[in-house]
Amino acid sequence: MSRRGRTLLRSIRSPVQSLVVGCAAQVMGCSSSHGASSGVVDSGFDSAVAIDDAADSIVDTGSSIEANVTASAGDGPNTCGDAGALDSGTCASTALASSSVLGGSFSASSSGAVYGSTPNQWMAYAFATAGQTAPSFDPTATALSLSATVSGLGSSSSYVGVGLSVDGARCLDTTSYLGITFSVSGDLGACSLSLASIFSQDEPSSADPCRGACVATEGANCVAPSQPVTHTGMFTAPFMSFVGGSPTYAPDTSRLIGFQWRLTNGPDSGAGCTADISISDIQFIQ
Repeated sequence: MSRRGRTLLRSIRSPVQSLVVGCAAQVMGCSSSHGASSGVVDSGFDSAVAIDDAADSIVDTGSSIEANVTASAGDGPNTCGDAGALDSGTCASTALASSSVLGGSFSASSSGAVYGSTPNQWMAYAFATAGQTAPSFDPTATALSLSATVSGLGSSSSYVGVGLSVDGARCLDTTSYLGITFSVSGDLGACSLSLASIFSQDEPSSADPCRGACVATEGANCVAPSQPVTHTGMFTAPFMSFVGGSPTYAPDTSRLIGFQWRLTNGPDSGAGCTADISISDIQFIQ
């Protein structure tokens, strides 16, 4: 492990770590509707080992980025093609080829953008949950820029934002990485920003049939684990700090599908909030 990785591990050993370990070790203590664990178990935690996983159910606002890409309600563009349903509940994974996300080739359309090339190709898209208005999305070769207004009272289930999804009918194995870093610039206004990790076990099968393993039932939803983005500038998001997923509480880093930056209305912003931000310098860290 690199010196930077060891420093990151020391900095993030916290009650959040205990909560993640508690839920991973005591599944019965975690709510099926993404609640917190009733008991906390603390132990030595190896962050290089996968924990669990994530995804969620939203209304995607993009149409198609390519002729064979259709809009999805889960992680963004559905790129399953002829891959069919998920085989035996396991998403086939390939190792991450490059730690840099917004690099290499770039192409944009009215519905999003494509970065890099296979096996390291990422698709960027804008989204909004039901009742919200899609943000204005302006991707460039180096940044994901958006302007958005979030209406209604603050709620973790009502948001707009921008996401990245690995292209194709596969997941990524990122177990050799500790998390990601990125830069946030611009004006958040009164909005709150969070980052959700999209993983196979919490991704709705109805939204992504070749990668999603979650089937929502009454009383149990498909929800991506997330963490708050507490400041602008460079931000480090360790995988072990993503919590609150359902049915799996924390990420399985061997089954990554993508990420979502989500804007919600702040609790003190009244009827709505407006933000104009850019996400750049996205890197996986070891």
